[in-house]
Amino acid sequence: MARLIKRSLIPALGLLVMAALVVGIRGLTAQEGLSLEGVRVTALASPDGGDTLFAGTNQQGLFFSSNGGRSWSARSSGLNAMRDLVRFYVTDIVFVHTDPYKIFLGTNQGHVHRSTDAGASWELTAHIRTSGGIWDLEVDAFDGATVYAATDDGLFKSTDDGASWD
Repeated sequence: MARLIKRSLIPALGLLVMAALVVGIRGLTAQEGLSLEGVRVTALASPDGGDTLFAGTNQQGLFFSSNGGRSWSARSSGLNAMRDLVRFYVTDIVFVHTDPYKIFLGTNQGHVHRSTDAGASWELTAHIRTSGGIWDLEVDAFDGATVYAATDDGLFKSTDDGASWD
């Protein structure tokens, strides 16, 4: 499923993604003493195409930046138990446009996590039984409780905020 992006935002989003990746490579130190230097960034998303960024990583959790990637802080409350799994990483981060505080993220282990406080804390909503991971998440633009997950075994749908999947 393709995400709809205004054509006028494509150049800005491209620069934003490149800037965030450069920050990760150069490893600028975050305000809280965190750095993305040497960390494999596996998912990158911005809710508004502006300076707010979320970076999902390989076994390091989730990071947040409010200044275009110049500094980062951890946003992994509720995800820490997942970091103990072998080869765990965030595969996708998707924002609910009808609720600015709700975010979903998927993992390579088939887990779906939800935040209802703009990423400050996370809860595991489901483990989709799949032979691989969740490679893409999409939220219905008009109904923020309907979520789709693309996996190695097909497309799954939830109509109850990720609690159950068909």
